[in-house]
Amino acid sequence: MTPSNLDRLADEYEEPILKIDGFDDCALGVATRAGSWPTLVYSRTKMIHQLTNAMPIDDAEEFFDFNIGQAYMGEMTPLILED
Repeated sequence: MTPSNLDRLADEYEEPILKIDGFDDCALGVATRAGSWPTLVYSRTKMIHQLTNAMPIDDAEEFFDFNIGQAYMGEMTPLILED
């Protein structure tokens, strides 16, 4: 998704949608569930692929697992799809 698409989604839901900085192109869409906030869904494969632009694959996977995949930002934490 592009940043403008993500902004349009946020406007559409009229709720704050938490993004992971620098990974807009890795977003797949928004998941909703009764009684909870709309949540962005990201592709793990795409995120790791993007990280490999700056580091080897093993380092990218380790960085992702430690710094992104395990990060909890409250009930609005984006979802990571294991694709």
